[in-house]
Amino acid sequence: MPMKEIVRLTFEKEMESLPEPGGISLVYVLKGKLPVQYKGEKYLLSAGDFLMVNPQDAFMPERNESLSAVFSIDERGLLKETSYQRRYFMCNTAGEENDSYADTKVILDRLITASFEEEFRDLNVSRYSAELVLNLVTHYSNNSYYEMERASRKNEIEAYLQARYTDDISLEETAAYFHFTPQYFSHLFKSLFGDTFLHVLTDMRLEEAHKDVTGTDRKILNIALDQGFRSMASFETAFKRKYGMTPGEYRKKCRTDEKESLVEADEILDAVKRGSQEEETEMKTVTVDLRKESSPLDRFWFRMCNLGNVSDLIRMNRHEMEEVLQGFGIEQGRVTLDRDVETEDIEDEIRIFDLLVEMNMRPVLAVEYRRIQDEDVFLSLLSRLTNAAMNRYGSERQWMLELVYDSRFTKESAGKYCALTRKVHDLIEEKHCGVTLAGPCLSMDRTGKNLEVLLQAEPAVDVLTIRAVPYAVEENDEGSFIHRLSDEGYILRQVHTAEKVMRDLHVEKNLLITEWKALMADKHMVYDSEFRGADIIRNVLACFGEVDCLPMEIPFDALVEKSRGFQALHGLPGLLTERGVRKPAYYAYRFLKQTDRNYVTHTDHVLISAADPGYLQVITHNCRKLNYRFYNSEMSGSGGELSSYFEDEEPLTMKLIFTGIPDGNYFIKTRLINEESGSAVRILENMHYGDEVYFGRDEREYLDALSKPRMEGSEAKAENGTLILSCTLGPNEIRHVHILPKKQ
Repeated sequence: MPMKEIVRLTFEKEMESLPEPGGISLVYVLKGKLPVQYKGEKYLLSAGDFLMVNPQDAFMPERNESLSAVFSIDERGLLKETSYQRRYFMCNTAGEENDSYADTKVILDRLITASFEEEFRDLNVSRYSAELVLNLVTHYSNNSYYEMERASRKNEIEAYLQARYTDDISLEETAAYFHFTPQYFSHLFKSLFGDTFLHVLTDMRLEEAHKDVTGTDRKILNIALDQGFRSMASFETAFKRKYGMTPGEYRKKCRTDEKESLVEADEILDAVKRGSQEEETEMKTVTVDLRKESSPLDRFWFRMCNLGNVSDLIRMNRHEMEEVLQGFGIEQGRVTLDRDVETEDIEDEIRIFDLLVEMNMRPVLAVEYRRIQDEDVFLSLLSRLTNAAMNRYGSERQWMLELVYDSRFTKESAGKYCALTRKVHDLIEEKHCGVTLAGPCLSMDRTGKNLEVLLQAEPAVDVLTIRAVPYAVEENDEGSFIHRLSDEGYILRQVHTAEKVMRDLHVEKNLLITEWKALMADKHMVYDSEFRGADIIRNVLACFGEVDCLPMEIPFDALVEKSRGFQALHGLPGLLTERGVRKPAYYAYRFLKQTDRNYVTHTDHVLISAADPGYLQVITHNCRKLNYRFYNSEMSGSGGELSSYFEDEEPLTMKLIFTGIPDGNYFIKTRLINEESGSAVRILENMHYGDEVYFGRDEREYLDALSKPRMEGSEAKAENGTLILSCTLGPNEIRHVHILPKKQ
C-alpha cells in the first residue's frame, strides 16, 4: 500500500467526533482550543498540541471553536509496513512532556503544507507520510505485549488475513495454514471474532475499498477486483449492505465543494505558518562569563556503582576493580544478594563489605524481597550482618540495605512488603547500627499509580529508591504491554513523576536512583560502540542539578555474563570487556573524571568546569538519536550495520566564547573518541577476524592499545578578555578539552 494511503489527512472545524472513529488517529490543533475527554480524563489542547487516539481509546471533543488536522492511520496498512507487530501509541502533548514532540510537530507541519502544493505534491506527501509513520512508531509505540494465548492466536489469524485478504483465500486454506481442521477452525474463529470467517474477510475488503471509493478517482470495477471481490456485482451487493448505497452513489455523496476547500486551505496554511518554529542550526554557541562566582562541582555520576551479584564479585579481578572503583572515586558500591535467604550464613557478604570498605566505598546491599523465604531467618541474618559490620568498621561507618521489590503492586502485596520494612526498621533502631533502610527500587509507570499504591501502605524506609529505565509497563483494555521510551528526558520524567506522587501524598523521604539501565536489551552491539560513551555524557548533562545520583551500570562485562566462545566483544553494558579491553563508555567516565572542582556552566551538549582562572575543562558530545531499525532489533541484539541504527549522522559544531579570561596564549589539549578513533567495535571490524577463533592475547593487547582516545594539541590567544574556540564533532563523538595558559 502506498504510504500516502496509509496516512489520510482531513481538517475539522469545531470538531464533534473523529472522521474515522475506531481507528488510529492523530489530532493536531492548528487554531483555537480543543477541550476533550480522553481515556477518562479531561484535557485542553491549544494550538500546536496533538495527541494520538488508538482504536480502544475513549475520545470525545467538547464544545469548541477550533481548527484541527486529523491524521487517520490505516491500521492494516501500518501492520503490513511494520511486520505485523501490534502497536499501541502513547502521545499527548497536553498531558506529558517528551523531547520528541518538537520533531513530530515539524513533520506534521511539512505534511500539511505538502498536501496543498501543486508541484511534486504526491511525491512530498508520500515522503512526509513515511517520515511521520517512522517517527510515531519509533517514539510513541510500545515494543511488545504480554498476551494471553487466546489473544495471541487471534492476532496471528488477523495478521494472516490482513496480509492475504486481497487474494482468493478460503476458510479451508487458512485452517490448513494454522494446522487445524476446517470444522474446528470455523468454531474457533467465531469464538475469537464473534462472526463468521466470510463476514470478517468481507468487512476487511470493504474497509479498504471504502477508502479507495472516497479518496481516489479509480474505477469502481478496478477497486472491487483489487480488494479481493470476484465481480462487480458481489462488490456492489456487499457495499450496499454495509453503507446503504452503491459505491458510485456513495462517492458522489462524499464529494466536497472545491471552492470551499480553497478558502479553508488559506486558513489552514496560515495557522501552520504561525505555529511553525525555526529549525535549529547545526551550530551550538555557548558564551561563558568567567567573572561570575562559581560553585563546587557535584560529581553525582560517581555517587554509586552497581557491582552485580555477591557470588560473581568475589571472583572478580582485583586490579580491574581498583582501576574503576578507586580510579573514578566511586562513593558507594551496590551489590545484590543472589541467593534465597534460607540460611544465616554471611561469610560472602562480609568479604564483599571488607573489599568495598578497603576501597573507601560505602556498601549497599540489595536484597530481592521475593528471595526471602522466611522473614525470621532473614531478620536473624540481618542481625548477624549488622553486628559483624559494627565490630569491623564501627557504627560511624554506615551502609545501606535496600529491600528490592519491583512489582505491580496490589493493596495486599504492598501491605506485606511494608510490614517487613517496619520489622527491619525496628531491628535497625534497636541496634543503633547506622544502617540506612531503602527500597523498593521500583520501575515507574507513566502516571506513578504503582508508586502511589505502595506509599499508601506506608513503607518504613528512610530512602525511597527507583530504577531509571527506558520503558514503562502499562495497561489498557487488551492487557499489559511494555511501552518503549525513546525521548532523551526519560530519566528526569520518571524522577519528576515519583516526586509528584510523594508531594500529593505528603511523603517526605529522600528519593534516590539506585539502578540505571540505558537500553531495554541486556545485550546489543551499541553497548560496545562510541554511541554508548556519548549516551552516558548526554544523560549526565540531562540530569545535571536534578538528581542526587545517576548510578553507573555494572562496569565489568565479566560480572554480567561469562563469555561463550572466542568473541572479543559481546555487546554487554560494561566499561571493560571480560578480557580487559576499555570501551568508549569507559573513556566517557574517564573524561568526566577530569572535570575540575568548580562548576562553570552546562548545556545539553557541554559541561565546563574550572580550577583557577584560565584553567578550564570542557566535556562535550554529539550523541545521535536511535531510529526505528534499532528499536526493531533491540531485543535480538543485532540485525544490521551500526551506522544504520541512527536517525542521522550529522556533525555538530560547538563554538565556545569565554569572557573574563586573562589575556595571553593558551594551549588546548584535546582527547576524543569517535567512529574513526578509539571505538573498540569499529577497530575490531577493521581487523577482519571473522568468528575470532584466532583472537588471542596479542590481538587483545592490540585492540586495547588502539581503543584509546586520539590526542591533539593546538594553541589559541585570548584578547580583550575573550577566548573563542570552535570544534566540529562527528556523529556520537565525545571530547575532553583541557585549556591551560602557556608558560612564558
